[in-house]
Amino acid sequence: MGGSTDGAGWRAFRSRRALVVMGVTGTGAANVARLVARSLAAAYLEDAADPTGAGHGARISRIADWLADQRSGGTPVVLVCPALARAQRDVLRRGDPGLYVVHLSAGRELLSRRIRERPGTARASRLLESQLARLEPLHDDEAGVVIDAGATPTELLRRILVMVASPAPPGIPSHRDSNHRAVS
Repeated sequence: MGGSTDGAGWRAFRSRRALVVMGVTGTGAANVARLVARSLAAAYLEDAADPTGAGHGARISRIADWLADQRSGGTPVVLVCPALARAQRDVLRRGDPGLYVVHLSAGRELLSRRIRERPGTARASRLLESQLARLEPLHDDEAGVVIDAGATPTELLRRILVMVASPAPPGIPSHRDSNHRAVS
């Protein structure tokens, strides 16, 4: 996919909200978020710290402050953050009440296979288990979408760009990608 979206989609994203890409380890959230930020020429922030570790709440608060600074200047923002719990996403919304969440999700088998193919398998496997235990799916009142992370990064980028270029259906702030498979 090229370096930008169409003019209308870009304006809709720029004026509407910041975008957070979240997913447990193995979903490729950081890679996809970088692609989206590059395509939208948006400010980008990555918090790859363990969301179960000490100090995560303070980091989320600092990210919300950064997000508010960026949005007050009209800067479009894409961030990747393991905001796996609703309370963490609510803190991020203090930085931008219009925050749009892209939750990349995949089945345990795919996540485990991806982790085995990377260095540091033992630590990543433990991290996956702790993240899955903390994961709270998007609630109906959260603006966002759940997308199957099994697609290629290029396909995920395409789907996300379509989402940010389209207005959310009235009264339905979040929805699932028709290709989504829940983590099991």
